[in-house]
Parts: sequence; structure tokens; C-alpha cells
Amino acid sequence: MDERRSGAEEKSIMEHVSSGLSRVRASSGARAALGRTWQKIVSRFGAVFLFHFVVIVAVLSLTTALFGIAFEHFVQRPRVRMAAEVYAANFEALVTAVQSNPVPERLALLRKLGQMSNDLVAEDDPTAWPLVEPNQLLVQDFLFSLRERLPRYDVAFTPGPRPLLWLSVPVDVGRTAWVRMDLGPFVSVRAAHLTIVVFLAVLTASAGTAYLITSLRRRLSWVAEALDRMDPRSGRLDTVPPVSPGSDPLELASHLRGMASRVAEVQAERTLLMVGVARDLEELVQNFRRAQPATTLSPEAARYADDMQRVVRRFSEFAQSPAGEEVQQLDLDPLLSELALQLARPDIPVRMQLGGLPYTDLRPSAARQIFGNLLDNAVRYGGEAVEVSSSVEHGWVVVRILDRGPGLTEQELVLVGRPFYRTERARSRAAGSGLGIAIARQQAEAHGGVVRLSPRPGGGLQVEVWLRPARLA
Repeated sequence: MDERRSGAEEKSIMEHVSSGLSRVRASSGARAALGRTWQKIVSRFGAVFLFHFVVIVAVLSLTTALFGIAFEHFVQRPRVRMAAEVYAANFEALVTAVQSNPVPERLALLRKLGQMSNDLVAEDDPTAWPLVEPNQLLVQDFLFSLRERLPRYDVAFTPGPRPLLWLSVPVDVGRTAWVRMDLGPFVSVRAAHLTIVVFLAVLTASAGTAYLITSLRRRLSWVAEALDRMDPRSGRLDTVPPVSPGSDPLELASHLRGMASRVAEVQAERTLLMVGVARDLEELVQNFRRAQPATTLSPEAARYADDMQRVVRRFSEFAQSPAGEEVQQLDLDPLLSELALQLARPDIPVRMQLGGLPYTDLRPSAARQIFGNLLDNAVRYGGEAVEVSSSVEHGWVVVRILDRGPGLTEQELVLVGRPFYRTERARSRAAGSGLGIAIARQQAEAHGGVVRLSPRPGGGLQVEVWLRPARLA
């Protein structure tokens, strides 16, 4: 028997434990669902916006509550007491007028007064009406003040859409008549109605404030967007900020436009200087070629002259910005095929594996500079066949250029995109400018893209160009 009792107790304990675990799991699931819902709300509206919205609602609610308390104590209650004084004075005047008449005429006088006034009716027996104490604070305060001023008379109350006030009038010895008064709009505004009105007012004020915050954030959002899209080389703003008197706080729009104009002026002066240097160098190379007949130039001197001219051309490309050229929707596959035919060598072919790319928004000269410089570097330093592939990945147009050259170390991968930087192997093998990858990277970033360099598995370098597809109208 003890064993059976012990088994029953163990079973009961296990059931309690299982029930507790179920409640814990349900509570955890509810908390997880609440957390996911909160994350969705934050991601939709923004944590800063929600924080300000909650603070505004809390402040307005507290302000409204304090105003309601102050209004009740300093406005409503004095008005209620004043109304009670008026009712008491009128009632005492009525009683005095009634009692100044002979006893047999008093009740008839009351009824006659009731016929003359819509708000006053004489009743012999009010018990047919429900006489209860009011549940509204203002009415309770009114009746309390009225009873204080009329201690010799009975005061009763009947609730309803139009509440009634009952006052006893002595018309004879041992006989009392009742005067029924219609309070009318005195208590027509109920607490529930007032609460709804206050809640709607707070909600409307919060919504208006939230709209102002949203509008302010929207007006300021273009600042970050414009700074992100501003061409670092030309200072050109793709997103033109609106300028209208008083439309933006602290005149940020005009200040940003002024900053962009100053940056553009500095960049224009720098470009003019660098282009002038490039032209002078190119003129020196041409004068050297004209001064030396082609038949008298040694192969090594001719190669150095070609390399110098190529360096000067890349220097000029790096200095000039194609900002004045219109952006077009380009098909990169034909351009890649054309560049591959131009740059391929008999000992280093270019193998193409194109995936049928969508159009991209690019300036034609920028597209040639991006892929021409990268292909030229791959052919020049690759050592074997260069592979070019194109595809669409994660909504981006991706072009990969792979070679089997010596590759780059981790430090060189960081430095190789800087202007005029060349590795030791590049310096020893061929002449160059150190601008090819820098030009490609700058032009890609100016069009919202990116150039990524990484070691190729098995040796060599892998260059990826990621560009956004064109926005079709």
C-alpha cells in the first residue's frame, strides 16, 4: 500500500513538473513572438523614431492628466459649488414664496409654477421614480454642496439621460410636496466621454508630432544620402538637395551645396593641373619620337617610349573625371568581348565565359577604363591565359577577371589600389604607372559599384567588379 501511495505521489509530482515546463515553454514562446514583433516594428519605423514617439505619448499623457486634475480642482469644483449656491438660493426663494400663501393654496401654486416652467414639476409622491445616489464625482460634489446649504430639506437624485433633482417643500403641517428639477446639460458630459476626447486629443497630438519628426528625418535623410553619393573626385552631387526659404533646418541644404561647390572647385583646379602635367609629358614623348627617326631607335628605346606614352595616358585618365559624360544603359558583354580581342596576346589569350548580363548604368568611357585597365593588368602580369566570366549574383552584375600571375600578398592587396603603388615584381618585370587598379576602383565606386581583389585558388589574382543593374523605366 505504501508503494502504491509512493507511486501515486511520484506520478503527481511528474504531472506538476510537466505542467510547469509546458507553461514555461508557452511563456518563452510568447516572449519570443513578442520579441520578433518588436524587431519588426523597430526595423519598419526605426528605433530612434519609436523612442521619440513613446516619449511624446508619455509626456502628452502625463501633461493631459495633470491638466485634468488641475482643471477639476481649480475650475470644475468651484463652478459646481457656485451652481449649488444658485440652486439653493432659488429654492429658498421658492419656499419663501410658497409659504407666504395660505396653506390650501400652496400645492396649487407649486403645480401652477410647474406648468409655467419646463424644468420644475410639483409631485406629491416621488417614490415612483428611482431615487439613488449618483456615481459621478461632480454630481456627488454638487449634491453634497446643496445639502450643506439646505440642511432643513430633503435632496434626492434620479439618474438618466437627463438627470433629475428632487427637493422637498413643506406645504402644510406634516405634509410635504416634492419639486422635480431637470438638471439638463449640467451632467451631459460624462467622464467616459471626456476620457475618449482626451485620448483622441493625445493620439492626434502624438500623430502630428510623429509626422513632424518623420518629416524632419526625411528632410535630413538626403544629407547622408547626398554625402554618400557625392563623387569624391569631382564633388558632384547626384542627389540635389531642395533649397527653399525655411524648408530645411539650419539651412543645411544651402550649406551642403556650398560645400559641394567648393569641393568641385578644388577638384577642378587639381584636375586642370594634372591634365596640364600629363599633356606636357605627352608632348615631351612626342618630341622625342619626332627628334629620333624610327629607324635609328633601338627596340629597347622604342619600348620605353611606348611605356612612357601609356603611363602618361593613364595619368591623364586618372586626373580627368568623366562627370560631364551622360550615364547610359550599357551591355557589358559586347564591351568585354571587344576589349578581350584588343588586349589579348598570342602567348596569353583571353577566355570568355559570359552569362548574359542585364544592362548597367555606366558612362561609356568609365566602363572602358574599368575593364580595360583590369584586363590589361591581367594580360601584362598574368603569365598564362586570362579568364573572364560574368554573372548576376544577389541582384548585382558581377564580372570576374582571373589570371595565373604571381598574385599578391595580404599587404599588397590592401595597398595595390592606391594611386601610383606598384609591387616590387611589377617594377622589375615591366614599366607601368601604378594607376590601372586605382582608376578602375575609382570609376566603379563613382557609379555605385566596387572592385574586390583576392588570391585565386591555385595561384594568381582574382578581380571582381560588382555593379548595380540599370533601373528600367
